[in-house]
Order: sequence, then structure tokens, then C-alpha cells
Amino acid sequence: MLTDTPASPVAHWLLTSPGVRLIETTYTLNGSVARAKLSPVALLKLLPEEKRPQQVLALVTEEAGKEALGYLEEEAGAPVVSVAIPEGTSPGEIWEILARILAAVPPGIRLTLDITHGFRSLPFVYLTAALFLTSLRDVRIEGVYYGMLEAGEKDGARPLVDLSVVLNLAEWFYATRMFRETGQAHDLVRLLSMQLTRSGAGKQLILALAEFTWDYTSGLPLELGQAAEEICRVGTKVEEPVLHVPAGEELLRAIIQAAEPFRLVAAGGAAYQNKKEIALDLSELKRQARLIDLYLERGQFATATQLIREWMVSRVLLEESNGDGPDRGCRGWLDYRPTRASAEARLNVLTCVPSALLTPAQARIRDWWQRLGNARNEVAHCGFRRQPVDVAKQLADVVRVWQQVREHIEDGDFWNVRVRTGDGILLVSPVGHSAGALYTALKKVQPRWLLPIVSRETAARIGEICAAAGFAGETLPPLVMNDPYLGYDEIRSLVANRQYEKQVAPELAGKLVNGSEIIVNLTGGTTVMQQLAQKVADVARNKLGLKTRTVAVVDRRCRQEQESNPYVEGELVWLDDDRS
Repeated sequence: MLTDTPASPVAHWLLTSPGVRLIETTYTLNGSVARAKLSPVALLKLLPEEKRPQQVLALVTEEAGKEALGYLEEEAGAPVVSVAIPEGTSPGEIWEILARILAAVPPGIRLTLDITHGFRSLPFVYLTAALFLTSLRDVRIEGVYYGMLEAGEKDGARPLVDLSVVLNLAEWFYATRMFRETGQAHDLVRLLSMQLTRSGAGKQLILALAEFTWDYTSGLPLELGQAAEEICRVGTKVEEPVLHVPAGEELLRAIIQAAEPFRLVAAGGAAYQNKKEIALDLSELKRQARLIDLYLERGQFATATQLIREWMVSRVLLEESNGDGPDRGCRGWLDYRPTRASAEARLNVLTCVPSALLTPAQARIRDWWQRLGNARNEVAHCGFRRQPVDVAKQLADVVRVWQQVREHIEDGDFWNVRVRTGDGILLVSPVGHSAGALYTALKKVQPRWLLPIVSRETAARIGEICAAAGFAGETLPPLVMNDPYLGYDEIRSLVANRQYEKQVAPELAGKLVNGSEIIVNLTGGTTVMQQLAQKVADVARNKLGLKTRTVAVVDRRCRQEQESNPYVEGELVWLDDDRS
């Protein structure tokens, strides 16, 4: 609102009221003296040339004498435009005065106010008009002057006092309020840049506030925490006259207090020098939870939703980390691969697993994860979807989800999202008319469980092959293909839930989780049976989160010899990079 920059080459007006009476008085301003019958005339004489208005806007009532207005027009040395106003004896008349001021003042000008004459209510109207004009009309207030007719110096001169500090302080209050209520410090940064020196603690505070604003707007809780710590640290070191306004120290304390709940410090209270050093523990999760609360309170739906999902990933990582005690740390938690990606994958697994295989806690986490994912998708694509985005409805649902999530911050066992599995290796293998592929796979892998993929014709051979291989484990009910040659359309029904296609078919999932590791043989049977085997491998790895590897069986003998003597061990080829 008030600046120290040189006057720009735009129109400069004086807004005043000449009042009723003419009283010849000596006025003083910054050591200069002028004698006049109205303070605005004295002001126009005493202001430096570069700050002198080129036009006068005079507010006059019916009570105002023509003599006062005529004197102003004669002595101002600039054009005078009169605006008739009511006396302001009712709220309606006050509004009318304000409306006429706003209608008379054009946008983008420099404006000086003289509030000496006129009714006592006018200064309040001036203040309101000035706040409006500076906020919405880009008007720059050059000064607010009051001629103290009731006071005087020894020589009888009345001082013209600049009350600009009143408007200046109002702007400081507004900027501080904006920071406390919205996290936006743009106005504070601008005001501080004009008041504090560009070195030392003052410069650091300006930079920290700017960083806080960017991080808050972008939804970056760690960077914001570091910026908040910097605000709190350097804010107490600003030693020059604080903010150069009344109540400056209190304003500064308010700024620090607004940042305090989000400051990020190490266990000993020291600031983190490197983001990689930040530890994941319950105190950090609680700090982030306070930030999520704030985003939701302010209706910042998109940022809150994204941050809650990341918070859940971090909570899962904390539960899975090594160490003892409720505040144990988690190393490498900021590495997306493999750490965060793996935890996120385990949360996604919950959405693919039939409910019967989940604990009650996992079923609740799955519900939260799905609802948050749906809400995030509403805004992640900026509304470019067929259905309309009902932000109010989605926000209300996210608030409900977060309230439930928040109740389990300290409940470590609740955040165990690993799906329960059995023990040992489970072998998945097609069974064709040739027995050699399954025989070799059983001999080489030595599984605890066998899940065969068969046609109706080959199902009867399973027992014979298992006996020949000396398989002592358990054979699960097979996946049966009605058409082992052209049955590609059967694959989806065998692996996917008919009602929820993103979920694994309950029957298949129930079989696969018997093993702690899945090995899928892609050799044997028909091409479509091998395609089903590959799909089972994909489902086990990507949707159930099971450790899964694929293999191929090679028999170097000729076809005739393979058929005449099938029960000879061939070679096993691992098809995955990971052989651990």
C-alpha cells in the first residue's frame, strides 16, 4: 500500500474536504512553514514538487460554504473537482459517501489524503476507501495528512501530521493474518522486503517465508518443515527496529507462532542440514498429520488427498522398519525405489485380494486406500473425465477417511499390510500330453505345493507324473481349460474376479497364497495354457505381491525319445533376473 519508491509518471490526486469555515492558520511540515485558510491549501504548498498532486477531489456537503470551496479552487494551484456527499448521519449515508468516493477516484493513480476538515466520521470513510482502492483499483497511497488545529508549537504553527502509519499497519495486520490463515506469505515478503535490511537475519527471514509459501502451495511437507524451522530460528534474531511499525514485535511473534507447529527438527532439537538425514518416526508422522489437518480445514482437497496417501505409505514403512519402541526410525524411507514403491505396491495388493484373505484391519486400510485413490483421480486429471467432479462431496468423504486413519497413528500392528501366506514353494505348471516338462520342474524345484494347468484330457495324468517325480507335497485343484487350443477368452475368468476385475479371482488367490514363493513353469501344454501360466505369474507378482519367478524346461533329446521315455530330468532355465 505505502511505498518508498520514486513517484511514477501517473496522475496524482489529492482527496480532501474543505469543510465549512475558513481559519487562517500557519502550518508546518518537515520544517517548512506555510500560511493558509485551509489545510489542503497549506499541504499543496508544503509538499515537495515531486509529491505534489496535480488534481484535487473535494468532498462537499450542502452545509459546506461556497466560500471554502471557492477559496480552495482559487488557491490550490491545481484543478479542483467537487463531489457532493450527504452528511453521513446514518449507515445508509455513510455507504453513499463511500460509493461516491469510489466512483470519483480512477484506478491506477497516486492518491494523497487530507482528513483535517469535514465531519469526524470522514476519516473512517477515507480509511475504508483507501483499503478498497489499493486492493482492487491499484491506487497507491502517497500519504494521509491531518492538520492539528487543536494543537500548536511555540510559534503558533499547526503541524501537518502524516498518518500513513495507520494504513501501513492495517496492511501488516492483513498480511500476517493471510499467512496465519492460508499459509501464503507473499504480502509479508513484500512488506518485509521494504522494511528489513537485505542482509543478516532480515534477509534470511524473507527467504524462509518465501520458501514456506512455495512449499505449502506445492504440498511439500518436508521442505515446508525445514522452512518453518528457519522462520522460527531466524525470526528471533531480527534485531533492528522490528518491522518499523507499532506492535511490530507482536506481529513478528505471530508469524513465528504460525510456523511453529510445522517446524522440522532432529531428535536433539537441531535443524536438519540435509533432507536425506530426516528420520521417519511417530513424531514426524504426527507433524505431517497436523499439516494434513490444516489442508482439510482450509478445504484444500487435492493437496490433502495426495498427502494422506503418501502418509499411509510412510506409516506402513514405519511399521515394517527394524528397531524397537514406538518411535523407532526407518532408514531409506525417502527412496522411491525400492522402498516407497514397494510399500505402495503392498497397499495396492490389498485392493486385489479377496476379502476372505484379509485381516479386519487390512480390509479397512483397503477401503481407505481405494476411496482416497478415487478422490485423487477426480482432480489428478483436472476434471477431464465424463462425470462431473463434486469437490464438496469428495472433500467430505476424504475428511471422514482421514479421521479414521488418524485414530491409528500409534497402532503399529494395525499397519501390517502383508497378506498372510503359507510356507514353501508353490509350483504352477501346464500339463500337456507330454509328461517331461512337469516331471523335470517337480524334480528341480522340489515344491511344497503344485497348481497344475490342465485340459480335461490331461487332468488324469497329474497323479502319474507326481508319483514318477517322487512329489510328496500337496496338489491343489487344477486350473482347467475347456478349450486348450483356442480358449484365450477363458483366461480372464480364471484369473480375475468377475465382479471386480481389478481383484484376483478368489479361487485362484486362495490357491496361490498357500505358498510363500511362486515358481511358474512356462513350458508344456498348449500355447494358450502357457499364456495362462504367464498371466498367473503376473497376477501373483503384481496383484498379490508374492515373490514370483518364472522358469522354462529344456529337454535336448529328440521328440521320439522324449515320448518313449518321458521321465528323464531335463534342464531348468530361470527366466527372471532375480534368482534369490
